[in-house]
Amino acid sequence: MIEEIRFSDPGERATEFERRLVAQAGAVENEWLDLARRMMAVVGEDAGLRAFLVLLDEMGGGEVSVCKRGKFFQRLWTAERDALIVNMASRESDPWPQAEIARLLGVSAPYVHKVLRRKLGRETRGGAA
Repeated sequence: MIEEIRFSDPGERATEFERRLVAQAGAVENEWLDLARRMMAVVGEDAGLRAFLVLLDEMGGGEVSVCKRGKFFQRLWTAERDALIVNMASRESDPWPQAEIARLLGVSAPYVHKVLRRKLGRETRGGAA
């Protein structure tokens, strides 16, 4: 499952993981996601998403208020990533250590600790939850 989590770099096509994030975002309130979906509806799914990524690559992080490509997909993935953190740390047998979860998902160990504390509603230690 971890192997399928891959984000594209500027100039690349969207990865299958990013395409799934856009498709499964559901009722997420995000004006950029709405724009991406409108572009996909007007010019087709593939061409619309490619055009949207060009917009993010060319204008993201500049003077105009456009987020960069990486930030857009990271924001879409937050809820799923946090659920994955809880799932990995809460396994009955052989829970993952927080430091390993952080390394695999590219987040900090304190972030993993914060997610577990917030989602599980209890204090966690540096090892398993």
